[in-house]
Amino acid sequence: HLKECAKLGIDYDIIMPHDTEDSKGFEIIDKIRIHRFQYFFPRSMQRLAYNGGVIHNFSNKFSAKIQMPLFLASFFLKAFGQIKEKNVMHAMFLPSELVAVALKKLTGKPFVIWVQRTVYTQKVFRYLKGIVFKNCDYVMFNSTYTRDVTLKEFKPKKHCVLHMGLDLNYFKPIAMNQCRKKLGLPQDKKVIFTVGRFVEKKGFEYLIDAMSKVKTKNLICAIGGAGPLDKKFKQLVKEKGLENKIIFPGWVSNK
Repeated sequence: HLKECAKLGIDYDIIMPHDTEDSKGFEIIDKIRIHRFQYFFPRSMQRLAYNGGVIHNFSNKFSAKIQMPLFLASFFLKAFGQIKEKNVMHAMFLPSELVAVALKKLTGKPFVIWVQRTVYTQKVFRYLKGIVFKNCDYVMFNSTYTRDVTLKEFKPKKHCVLHMGLDLNYFKPIAMNQCRKKLGLPQDKKVIFTVGRFVEKKGFEYLIDAMSKVKTKNLICAIGGAGPLDKKFKQLVKEKGLENKIIFPGWVSNK
């Protein structure tokens, strides 16, 4: 948790792309310094780092493929300007990891990564990930499953399992009837609830297919969230005749 690290006196500078609207080039949030870069002009035409995420957009949008070299170059230049006074780099996901590899070659600064997924369907992504594992100094896996699957193909120098933390002061149970009312869920049925971005890696299409095999009438499934596959998932529910079994509450607020 970056805010907790900041309280302990650990300095963080985060490098990230501008959004497509009005994000600031630099700002400080909860003592964390955030530096943003623009990789395409005008900003409204940036297509790579939003909605479904970099991998999804790169795989599905020609415009995102064109912008990838510019994204990496802009990312590198912004990060290079901030790395001198830092002790270590922490990269998450393939584009930032590749930038970290290049920065390590130039500056000698070590970097660590945190691995949350193991599926790389395209050979180019597996090849690039191999370069990352070969050069990174430490790997943190989010689960023993992720670690075990990864170690069958890649051999990082050092690694550990670091589970996702949960702030119980922020995420805590609320009254069930209050939750149902807020999300528009029926009070008289059992509910399977899940939430996430509507992209391939979340696997919501498998949940929808599973619900078509459920015979219990007193059960519904609520899939919260939004994303580029919104229409596809809703169309799939319609095709399978599951309108009475699956509902979409939409974007779910943290509050």
